[in-house]
Amino acid sequence: MTHRGLASLGFAVWAAALVLSISASHAQSYKQCQAEANGIIPMLKDCDAAELDRREAMLNRLYKQVLVAVSPGRQVGLRKAERAWVAFADAECDFRMSAEAGGMDAPLAYNACRLELIARRIDDLQRALKVAQFLGSS
Repeated sequence: MTHRGLASLGFAVWAAALVLSISASHAQSYKQCQAEANGIIPMLKDCDAAELDRREAMLNRLYKQVLVAVSPGRQVGLRKAERAWVAFADAECDFRMSAEAGGMDAPLAYNACRLELIARRIDDLQRALKVAQFLGSS
């Protein structure tokens, strides 16, 4: 393996550890909110709303950071990917919510889907930002 390959591998391990530590601390406060809600649906919805606000703000910040960090040619691809991701996330969560057939749990199913997909997208954008920064410093 080349020196650059080893450096890239080390960087990937470090970035993954950083993402896990950040995600774990926020997951704990969300889990605590859910535990305190004690199964009461309006309180669970409040927990979801607060966590969705936090994750969407993080997602928007990361998107803007990646947009600035990549070359103009890659910005076009990022915008296209982001529009496709938004459409996918909306359709996927609508599909998952449809299994609840409009019951009381439908909003919770939708929120759980959004939280899951946003967390994955945050991870994707964090990796993209780290790679862009790494390549920019080479």
